[in-house]
Amino acid sequence: MSHWKLSTFIAVLCAALGSTAFAAEYSESTFSKYEHAAWVSLGFTNGGLSLGADYEYAADRTYGVGGLLRFYNKDDDRTADGIMVIGGFIRPHFHRRAWDLYVTPGFGIINIDGARNRDDATTLGPFMSYGVLYQVAESMAVGVESMTTSVWFDEDYRGIVMTDVMFRGRFSF
Repeated sequence: MSHWKLSTFIAVLCAALGSTAFAAEYSESTFSKYEHAAWVSLGFTNGGLSLGADYEYAADRTYGVGGLLRFYNKDDDRTADGIMVIGGFIRPHFHRRAWDLYVTPGFGIINIDGARNRDDATTLGPFMSYGVLYQVAESMAVGVESMTTSVWFDEDYRGIVMTDVMFRGRFSF
């Protein structure tokens, strides 16, 4: 009996997702209509919940410029540093129908709250992310992104300080 319920659930889910695939907007047309986008991020790292927000101005239908804020929780038990990143970026977009593949190189200020009695630091460094979004409505897309943040100017933290994977949402206006 449970196998039948599971099969029915999967069939209904596939039918629903299949019907939304035809209703989706093209990602490139969204960039042609709207100049601004607010992004939200939600993920989990060693320190726990991770949050983020971006603003992007669509300078062209193939790239945007903007700023971001990321917050990663500190967890002394897991030796996970608390990290906050504030930075600017350029984001090229590679559109394919409703899909949007993007890369985001940028540079920012990185505030590190050291775990397990490590020193705190405020420093500078680059970040690089890549992700993919699916356009679910004219002004909304959802997807996933991976971001790597590095430190250049602090001896204690030089190198990669955070690599994450986050769920992303983009709201164009």
